[in-house]
Amino acid sequence: MIEKVKRVLKVIDLANEKLAWVGGYVLLLAMILVPYEVVVRYIFNSPTSWSMEMTQFLFCTMVVLGGGWNLLTGSHVNVDIIYNRFGIRTRAIISILTSLILFTFLFFVFRQNLLAAMQSLAWRETSASGWNPPLYPIKFIIPLGVLFLLLQSVAMFVRYIIQAVTGVEEIKRQSLTGEE
Repeated sequence: MIEKVKRVLKVIDLANEKLAWVGGYVLLLAMILVPYEVVVRYIFNSPTSWSMEMTQFLFCTMVVLGGGWNLLTGSHVNVDIIYNRFGIRTRAIISILTSLILFTFLFFVFRQNLLAAMQSLAWRETSASGWNPPLYPIKFIIPLGVLFLLLQSVAMFVRYIIQAVTGVEEIKRQSLTGEE
């Protein structure tokens, strides 16, 4: 049974890793777009009407799609000065308790953003800029990213329970390259 659970946890980890890669490619696109705008604006005196808004959409996408991976790799903010002084089981219990707070917060963030995205789609909401792109696609990316952050939170929660029961450290921080 525990091996099946661990396989599901690995699938969640892998999904968040793939989303982080997508976020990385989105960042690459933004890194191309910003200098492009600088060149056409200041060298050719021909600014675009869409570049600034597209860059904002890209950065929003990058941030929300990387949340689960940041949690998986331990990139979120922790108060390690106190936390690391405790034993493995105590750290796991503290993490279980804080995970419950995180679940509650993420549930409400997900729900509110999903409702906002659905409303934006129903209204066919567009930006008020001269470019006037539809806003609902980006508004759907936000709850998607929050959903994967919530899934990663559940995966971490299960690992903390295993860690609290067994006393064996289940949480291994790793980068996209697989290094510990």
